[in-house]
Amino acid sequence: MHNSTNFIKKTMEFSSFKSEWDGSMAETSPVLGVIAGAFDIIHPGYIEMFDEAASNCDKLFVCLHIDPSVERPLKPKPILSVDERTNILTSLTQVYYVVPYRTEKDLALYLYENKFDVRFLGEDYKDKDFTGKDLDIPIHWIARDHGWSTTLFKKKIYESVSMNIN
Repeated sequence: MHNSTNFIKKTMEFSSFKSEWDGSMAETSPVLGVIAGAFDIIHPGYIEMFDEAASNCDKLFVCLHIDPSVERPLKPKPILSVDERTNILTSLTQVYYVVPYRTEKDLALYLYENKFDVRFLGEDYKDKDFTGKDLDIPIHWIARDHGWSTTLFKKKIYESVSMNIN
């Protein structure tokens, strides 16, 4: 473990989105966890994921990708704005702090500068390259067997709305 205060202050400087955190920490160093994603529409699978992540750290930092479609055109553009997603995420009891980022390079820099104790990734990334793979951050793999995805959730909403129109 390490002293968290200095690098969390860097977090505040890194993001243009600031919260009212006062910089205080308990005398013991908490286990700091981090997870990254667009988190466009929060669904039951995300809640399970945040529950598991939060149960394996003391403070869960969420790196919020502002728009993944900028660097990866095949990725869908988020429906909700970054402010709306930040508001939703900060309202979750599992989430300690949200840091929006624009590019994978920004995420890599944030992960590099802030010494997290654990990073949470879905098991589907086990055999793939991902941002920060070269960093010395222990990975806690989260099962994706809940059956939910943002794409599936959007499809269910579409089908529900379509049935009501016809």
